[in-house]
Amino acid sequence: PELVESVLRLFAGRAAAEVERSRVEEALATTEARLSDAIESLADGFVLFDADDRLVTCNQAYREIRKGIADLIKPGVSFVELLEAILERGIVVLPPNQREAWIKDRLALHREASGSFEIKHSSGRWLRVVERRTRDGGTVAIRTDVSDLKKSEEALGESERKYRGIFDSAKVGLARFNIGEGRALEANDHFVDMMRYDSREDLY
Repeated sequence: PELVESVLRLFAGRAAAEVERSRVEEALATTEARLSDAIESLADGFVLFDADDRLVTCNQAYREIRKGIADLIKPGVSFVELLEAILERGIVVLPPNQREAWIKDRLALHREASGSFEIKHSSGRWLRVVERRTRDGGTVAIRTDVSDLKKSEEALGESERKYRGIFDSAKVGLARFNIGEGRALEANDHFVDMMRYDSREDLY
């Protein structure tokens, strides 16, 4: 009876361990599926590189942004290989003598992974890139297409230049004031002459 009891306990222990292992694996699979769904739901491009700078995972939005090299975006491809492909396929156009320096600078930003910057492609498309280091030495990055924002900024800049040209060349005195503070914010030369100031700086 003692032997039978010992054997039953052994089998019971193994069965309990197997049940626990199955439960943990199921929970892990559920967590990974939720994480994958969350990454795919992002409107921005998401990509994760390991400590050796090889691609671990990315979402469809990242592939869309990188559609010129989408066929190369697979787990295990190195960051440097992607940079070289970007140049070879004309996504970023540079003279041959500047390509090595571009790769070196881009690698430095990638490995520092401490901020955000913007990249303009030859197509005129603008991307804002935010990179951060993971605890295990990898790099996670978010890429956002900011082309529309850049177009708006350029349009605003052009509008401001036109306004400035009209304001400065007007044959009448023009000035803008902050009434609450009682001071001039800007004035054209004609207004400065009318008010008998030596320069605009004297008015401000």
